[in-house]
Amino acid sequence: MRTNTIKQTWVNDHLDLLNYAKQIGDTAWQNEIIAALKNSETHLQEQAQYKLQFQLWQRFDQLNHRVLELYQQIRELGNEAESLQLQEKLWGLKIERVRVSQQLRTL
Repeated sequence: MRTNTIKQTWVNDHLDLLNYAKQIGDTAWQNEIIAALKNSETHLQEQAQYKLQFQLWQRFDQLNHRVLELYQQIRELGNEAESLQLQEKLWGLKIERVRVSQQLRTL
């Protein structure tokens, strides 16, 4: 979903909640919703950052899992040529894992 669509949906949902809060006469809730709407940019940025962080951690976990699988395959192989190919793949995964961890640190 595009950022504008997400923002529009979020704002529309909160406006619907505001209308409902007005209908039931809950002024405290109305004030909370109005405050949230005033800070919508901050909220949406935090949500986007959280989503990115979650995706990066998923990728990091996938890379770790694949690294462990390759180590296991290397241990089980008796063929040195195949072992070298797996070690090259392993090296590439480790480099990618470092890149992902750097991205996580910058968040």
